[in-house]
Amino acid sequence: MIKAISNYKTPVLIIEGCFSFKIPIAFDFRIWVECDKSICYQRLVNREEADRLDITTELIILANTKYQECEDKYIKNYQPQQKADLIYDTEYTQNHILS
Repeated sequence: MIKAISNYKTPVLIIEGCFSFKIPIAFDFRIWVECDKSICYQRLVNREEADRLDITTELIILANTKYQECEDKYIKNYQPQQKADLIYDTEYTQNHILS
């Protein structure tokens, strides 16, 4: 997801997404959000069930399994945590930022 915020003196462009660290752009600042996979999975299930009433839990599990394989490979190969200027760890505490 890309959001442009233009009511600042200097425009801010926010690019959100797990694979966004792969984009070959010289970003000014990168944030990596570290979140337990079980929490990510539950959020996916909740979001998909809310958005698409016809989707089955089995289909969500299958899609997540394939997605998770791609995400794990991406994290291993691109090491986005190493490229981040800031890491926000959701398990450390709810409001604590690690750098």
